Amino acid sequence: MGAIECMISELDNAKVLMISERGHYGYIEILGSNNSGVEVCYLAVCKYDKSDTIYLFLCDDEMSVEQDVDFSNVDDAIANARKRSKVPIAWVYPNVAV
Repeated sequence: MGAIECMISELDNAKVLMISERGHYGYIEILGSNNSGVEVCYLAVCKYDKSDTIYLFLCDDEMSVEQDVDFSNVDDAIANARKRSKVPIAWVYPNVAV
């Protein structure tokens, strides 16, 4: 587990429930852009306070959220992450005491 995953407990003001270790989880195409897209290096399952919606954040190499998808529960967010990824996902739980 990398140090950055352990330190991230919040992204875009949402609580990080779980975050992937750094990996190659595909690319996000930017409409109207001439580049090949943004590489997704981290996946994060997050939740905003006072909301029941769960979000899957697709993040770049610097942990910037490039895209998000909303779900009604964590299991659906995880299933979507697995579907998007061509490689196994190793999850880290930064907000869970061990």
